[in-house]
Amino acid sequence: MSGYEAKGERRGDVEVEVVVDRPGKDVVLLLSSYDKITWRVSPSAHTRLKYIVLSGYYESPVFSSTQTPLYGAKAGFAYQEEGRRFTKLLRWMKQNLNVTALDGFFGAYGLPGEIVLNRSDKRPQWSLNWPPVKRSEQELIFSLPTRKGALALYDLNGPLETPEDAVMSPHSRALSPDGEREYRIARNGVQVIDQRLQGSTETFDIPANFVRFSWPIGIAYDTHQDIVSIVSFGGDGAFYRFDAKREKWLDFRTFGGVDLQLLAFDPVDKQYVGVTSFGRNTLLFIDQKGAPQERRELLRALPGFSRIVGRDSSSRERNLVVAPQGRYVAIAALDSQHRVGHIWLYDKVKRSGQLTYARQDAM
Repeated sequence: MSGYEAKGERRGDVEVEVVVDRPGKDVVLLLSSYDKITWRVSPSAHTRLKYIVLSGYYESPVFSSTQTPLYGAKAGFAYQEEGRRFTKLLRWMKQNLNVTALDGFFGAYGLPGEIVLNRSDKRPQWSLNWPPVKRSEQELIFSLPTRKGALALYDLNGPLETPEDAVMSPHSRALSPDGEREYRIARNGVQVIDQRLQGSTETFDIPANFVRFSWPIGIAYDTHQDIVSIVSFGGDGAFYRFDAKREKWLDFRTFGGVDLQLLAFDPVDKQYVGVTSFGRNTLLFIDQKGAPQERRELLRALPGFSRIVGRDSSSRERNLVVAPQGRYVAIAALDSQHRVGHIWLYDKVKRSGQLTYARQDAM
């Protein structure tokens, strides 16, 4: 059971009564919230309440009508199933109590004054084994730079080489087709590293009449036009284009309040693909001149995406990798150690996707 707060006029000074009516069952009750709540637990006569686990941001008192062991936990709170906070609760239950799935879940932003738990309602998504992984026969290979300076190859079913190293987001740099020049985001422009000249670097600042970078976050190379594009977010968000052959800035355009967290180029469909920020998690398709074309929601299209990437935080979006190749888009999520934890295949025609890879320790 989890909520942000309890309904009441005096926030932080409200009681919630929990009636546990599961005759003949051994019950572990997890209570979690952000606000302080006074919990009053009442198991029925034939319910075996083994122990109560309490988790929350603020300390909350618990009173039970029977003598029941009480354990404190740093499992956070989660009033909805969609989001990484719910996954955190499940992981704590598995690691500390060896509970692999929930029999029931009651979540609400504002918890009512009385809650009755009297039935089992097992659902597949109340387990760390959800969503199921379905291997893909579709061929889509992409590479990620490792922190050791090499390139790691992946397909939709995971790494093609072992052992797997920590990787860096490919959206923080762009390479020319011949691999001789590397482009990185600079403070006010683009930095060019030329391997043909022993790795010499030169920075090209954006012109004075361009909108200044607010927070440049993604860079991609248009292999058909030899143009390097950079997106920044904050304010209106903006898209900048740099001619890689003539080493000259071309133009920029604002996105009118649309913020992107990354940018990739699709060499098959000759367009850019970005991911919008701050919990919205949509794919944005952009033409070669930087004009937005179409958006596609990911939260409902990709099984488990909201649980793994989350709608309850924006920071995790910066650990996404997008590799578009025509009809199909590979979308990978990096974990806190910057290893690939999950890979999805998104089908632009069917407007749906599937989880094709999950590293064992990432489930």
